[in-house]
Amino acid sequence: MDVLLFLLLPVAAFSGWLTGRKSSSRKAAPTFFTGLNYSISQQPDKTLDALVQMPAIDEDTIETHLTLGVIFRRRGEIERAIRLHQGLIQRPYLATHFKSAALLELSRDYIAAGVLDRAETILLELIANNEQLVPSMQHLLELYQQGKEWLAAINIAHKLQEINNTDLSSQIAHFYCELAEQASKTQQFKQAKCCIKRALKAKYNCPRANIMNANIEHALGNFRKALRLYKKIALKYPDYIPDQNHKHSYRCINCGFSISKLQWHCPRCKQWGMFKPLQTSVLATLL
Repeated sequence: MDVLLFLLLPVAAFSGWLTGRKSSSRKAAPTFFTGLNYSISQQPDKTLDALVQMPAIDEDTIETHLTLGVIFRRRGEIERAIRLHQGLIQRPYLATHFKSAALLELSRDYIAAGVLDRAETILLELIANNEQLVPSMQHLLELYQQGKEWLAAINIAHKLQEINNTDLSSQIAHFYCELAEQASKTQQFKQAKCCIKRALKAKYNCPRANIMNANIEHALGNFRKALRLYKKIALKYPDYIPDQNHKHSYRCINCGFSISKLQWHCPRCKQWGMFKPLQTSVLATLL
């Protein structure tokens, strides 16, 4: 019992700091977090047991639990994060808005663990109950992209645009392009062409969709039409036309990640259509 009380001291301290942070200085916060981090690092399971056994949850202590869950997840301790959030959800008298917050974090735990089916079930439940709507849809969109479920990603992106007044047209265009690429690999060029039309409808000036449109017309034997499209691309998107005299490297303008071959999805920041070419001569001045 003494050990339990000792482990709960940082939690209680954090709850007190949260309560008073709006009206007092935050100078003591770094000291607290140092102590809390030490407690988690030295005795993570006992600290977790102490949290799970807390007799009551209120607005302050729920934030403590959720914050520690994020810490566990970021440290790669996914099982502990899952246990913490499951402990919250299983409390019989937990307020609905607290439970929905814990469910959202649990879905993020499952995504981090690669258990996508459980994450999807939780997120769909939250959306159906109109709880944590925007973040649930954002995580569901992330999940569908990770699983390459492009039709599902398109559907949720359209819904997210409507409720959050967010422009996701570029992402939607790339999702259709992904479907077009899948169809092209099996020489289903008419299906690929249909996907590209939808991509261009979503984002008419999407370079990838325009390039793929020309490629598909060429594959279908419509050479004159393909040539006209290639000429337009050369004028409108010259950066994406291969230059045999210069070797290009590509850099994401959002996060700075560099690659040697053009991709449309950045593996670091997960943004679409952000890679721009850098000529060798330009790269030499940067190195």
